Formats: sequence, C-alpha cells, structure tokens
Amino acid sequence: MEAALAQLAALQDAEVFRGLRQTMDANSDIKTVRKCQKGALKRLSSLAPNLLDTTAPLWKCVGLTTINRVLIPYLIEHASTGSQVGQFHRAADKLLAFIADVFPEMLELSKDSLFDVDELNSREPSAIEERLGLMVRFAKAVSNSVPQSTALENRLAALVRSGTVVQAKRAAFLLTQMPGAASLCAALTGDVVDILDNTHLTQRAPAFAALSRFALHAPSGFSTYADRVSQFLVQTILVNGDMDYTGGDADWISRSSLDDTGLMQVYSVKILAHWLIGMDHKSLNRGVVQLVMGTLRQLVRNGGAMQTRSPMAGRTAAAQHIEL
Repeated sequence: MEAALAQLAALQDAEVFRGLRQTMDANSDIKTVRKCQKGALKRLSSLAPNLLDTTAPLWKCVGLTTINRVLIPYLIEHASTGSQVGQFHRAADKLLAFIADVFPEMLELSKDSLFDVDELNSREPSAIEERLGLMVRFAKAVSNSVPQSTALENRLAALVRSGTVVQAKRAAFLLTQMPGAASLCAALTGDVVDILDNTHLTQRAPAFAALSRFALHAPSGFSTYADRVSQFLVQTILVNGDMDYTGGDADWISRSSLDDTGLMQVYSVKILAHWLIGMDHKSLNRGVVQLVMGTLRQLVRNGGAMQTRSPMAGRTAAAQHIEL
C-alpha cells in the first residue's frame, strides 16, 4: 500500500486528487460521494490502471459511502428516543459517539439538531442524560461548538439546579463552553455552593457533581467560594463524613450505585483536584493549597480514606472510587 500511495501521489493529477478529497468531505452527501468517487476512479484507470486494485482499500476507507451527513439527523433522532427502543437506539448512539470521536466535523453540519433544546425536555431522565452526553462529546471534540441560545441556556441551568447527578454534571460543563455564559456560570456556582451544606435536602450529590465542572472549566466564578468550599469539603465531608461500607462479598460497585453520601465524597475529591488544576496559580491562597494537597496525599496513602484502617475493617465503596 505504501508503494501504491507513492505512485498515486507521483501522478500529480488534480482531477484524481480533487475526487479523492471530495469523497471524504463532511459536506458531501451520498450522491456526491459516489459521483466523485466514480469520476476519480475513471480518471485513474486511464492514467494508471495498475493502481486501481492496489489503492482500492484507500478509496473504500476514506469515502463517506456508509456514514455521511445525510445519515446524521436520523442517527441523532433515534439516539435520543430512549433506551426502551432497543438495539437500533443503542446502535445509533454508538455510531454517533464514534463519529464525535473520529470525525466531529460531520456532526457540526447538524449542530442545530444536536443542540435542540426540546430534546432536553423528555420525561425519561436517561434520554436527557444520553443527549447531554452526546453534546458534551461533541463540545470536547470541536472547540466553540456550543451555540448561544437563551432557551438552551435556561434549560441547562435548570438541569444544574434540579437534575440528576449525570444531568447536572454534563449541563454544567456545556454552560462553561457556551459563549457569553460566564456570568451565569458564576451565579450557578453560588447556587450550588449554597446547596452543599443544606442537610435538609435528600440529595446533594448533583450539586457536588456540577461544582466539580465549574471548578475546572469556570475557575474565575469558583474562586469567590474556593476557600469556603475547600474548608467545608475537607473538614465536613472527607474528615468527619459518614462512610458506608460495601456489604456482603462485593469487592466493587459502580459509581452509579453509590448512595448520595458516597457520591458527595467522590465529587468532593474531584472538586478539590479540579480547583487546583483550573485556578490561576498566582492567586491561590497558600494555606488553603496546603490543606487541599495534604488531604489529597492522605487519601492516596490511606487507599481513599482519611483515616488509616485495619485490613479487617473493610473498605467503603466510595473509598474505592476515590483511590482510583
């Protein structure tokens, strides 16, 4: 193949090169891809017929004949219908995740459909989480890709305030990537900080999850509360917090199976670590940094716990995730 590619390049034929480029252009639909591929191969057969077979894998691999921009809206539609649809839903979700990883430019052509705020109003929490997950994957692959929209902004803010752990975390990240949303991120940071020590709430983990994203991706808004939050997380959640042990013979349980207390402990560590990563180091408070770094070192030494425990005492599910 290497020799065949060298011979193909040596042809220096604009028609062949243009056809090859258009077959892998994200803007090309299936008809355009087929037409350009056919024309380029016809030209190649007249110039160097011996290269048709040796370069066949190249034309098959780079040509967008199976997945192209025409297919994307349908994949987005079926990936967002909820897990009850079955295998077609799962296949669409996997294909979109693959495209977001290797060819995100193709998703950009359907950005309006991808960031349709109506899809975040589903009654099925898992469907909202999946759509947010796809948005996050795309936003990470293509910078400045989250559109500025008042409706989307308001819906994401609502999910930060009252969504599930996954919804709050993903919505918070998307807001940090939205142009002009810095002031909203700062306001939401204040809102979720007030939730941290509100023991009257049955679930506080979503606020912790959202704050872990604001600490890393919107550090200027988080800096106002950094000292207060760090002291609270270390002293109240990690040092003096209740630790629930894994029951039975289970050596490991998934993070999604942790109770609210366990999730708060896990995300407390994420908040502290993300704050150190995201903040301007010149503005850090030396005393708070020492407290946080000391806490993180102690967690590492003690296998995810603040206190050294005997091997017979067992380990908490949260401690396993913290150590990891």
